[in-house]
Amino acid sequence: SMKFEKQLRRYAIAEWADNYIDYRRLKKALRRSVHRSRRLQSSIHDASSVEDLMRRSRDYSLGATRGSGLPPEPHQILGISPSSFVNSETSLDEWYQLLELQIRKVNIFFELQYEDLECQVVETEKLV
Repeated sequence: SMKFEKQLRRYAIAEWADNYIDYRRLKKALRRSVHRSRRLQSSIHDASSVEDLMRRSRDYSLGATRGSGLPPEPHQILGISPSSFVNSETSLDEWYQLLELQIRKVNIFFELQYEDLECQVVETEKLV
């Protein structure tokens, strides 16, 4: 929620800001993905009465018999562009890739911080 995002920004260490998860970017990407998925679901729902689907299937089958003889594709029966399916899945896949990238970024940063602190401890122990 916005409250989390505001708290994250408020308590962030300025020098480390580039190494935090880019919450805003993830949120925008997820919203795009959800929007595309909802548009696809809405399109399917709009065309999903049994009678309508049967009619479309019959119409395409008749056309296929005269044409290529191949059965109709699901997107043809539903009246949806084939890219709708791909765009919806791709969008979610891209979001997961972005999330993984953000997590790796944070993990690498903290591993480097940990190594640096270990070195400082070793150096301090040598002085004692």
